[in-house]
Amino acid sequence: MELKIRQLEVFKAVMETGSVTAAAARLNCTQPAVSVALSKFERSSGLSLFDRTRGRFAPTPEGEALYSEVERGLSSLARITGKARELREGRVGHLMIAADGVSRLLAVVVAEFQRRHGDVTVEMFLRNSKEIVTWVGSQQLDVGIVEMPVHWPGVAYEPFTQRCVCIVPADHPLADRAVITPADLVGEPLIGIADHHPIDTQVSDAFQDAGVRSMSRVAGAYFETCRLLVQAGAGVAVVDAITGDDTIGGGVVARPFEPAISYDMAIVTPARPGPSPLARLFVDEVRATLERFRGD
Repeated sequence: MELKIRQLEVFKAVMETGSVTAAAARLNCTQPAVSVALSKFERSSGLSLFDRTRGRFAPTPEGEALYSEVERGLSSLARITGKARELREGRVGHLMIAADGVSRLLAVVVAEFQRRHGDVTVEMFLRNSKEIVTWVGSQQLDVGIVEMPVHWPGVAYEPFTQRCVCIVPADHPLADRAVITPADLVGEPLIGIADHHPIDTQVSDAFQDAGVRSMSRVAGAYFETCRLLVQAGAGVAVVDAITGDDTIGGGVVARPFEPAISYDMAIVTPARPGPSPLARLFVDEVRATLERFRGD
């Protein structure tokens, strides 16, 4: 028995309107088309669904019994179709994402993404870049944000660069400077990133080139940790521009640091079969956030 969706729709319309004429009007088709579809449905089901004797046109007991199942089936199909559309358009679903170091970037992106896609659940992780690319390559993560250089098979990379800023307490004398240089930081406790981070290397080179010495006594695991330490008055730090954003308050002021310190990163997604539609929407949000901060 092969039943077609159109036949089910015709049968339902006839049952609900009570006539072929009214069903044709509801379905925006001709009466002969309704009659043909109804006859095919009866042949396919092997049932007599309507009593057509002596000018009557009324559902048989079999027709009445089948109607409730057809109604449920078409409702389920509509829900399936709607769910597929929502998934395709990124309105529902589940995302697993991770970042190395830039927890504030991830938080800003997720917050904006949730405003646009409130029915999507998001799980966030902070991991090192090697772990992230490994998980993305094995499709355990949908999207990752990693520090470059790092490479792994089965992963697609979209590089981007952030310019770093120097953050100081809002009541610090350097908060009034338009630009902060290594010479300005002589004698200031400089908060670094642990494990010989590439940003620390660039900052050390900048001090060496300027012929001055830095005073590094505290190291944080992440940029956000460095910001919290600056807020607490433990010193000053050079961090990525989003972590250093002073519009979010917290008693911290961000100023450009010269010479320029660049933070090279990448958005990573599975190379094959490629990111899901939902992951692509999330990547779009990452791009938009980065562009917004570049504009600022």
